[in-house]
Amino acid sequence: MRRGERGAAAAWALGLALGLGFAAVQAWLWTDLLARGSGPHAGVYESLFFGLTWIHAAHVALALMALLFAQVGILTGRYGAHRHAAVQNIAIFWHFMDVVWIVLFAGIFVF
Repeated sequence: MRRGERGAAAAWALGLALGLGFAAVQAWLWTDLLARGSGPHAGVYESLFFGLTWIHAAHVALALMALLFAQVGILTGRYGAHRHAAVQNIAIFWHFMDVVWIVLFAGIFVF
């Protein structure tokens, strides 16, 4: 909120767009794997992959809804320089989801 409501609204809109892009790429990955016959019943790795990424996707969906809630609040003036605790909490949750994805990505694709 330090850059003002306009800067905050633009930053949150960018975060929302990136989150939706992530969800679209994840959906494409699931669809591609399922089309190749590599679904959750194909083996232990696939089961873990789908289970962990679906749980993460559910939390990302919640984070996207929270981002949208904050975006509307910023645009309507509900949040500002002196009233922004909810926005900070949503940002913390969003960053937590980023860290979880980095750990999942490393565990699934790197190691």
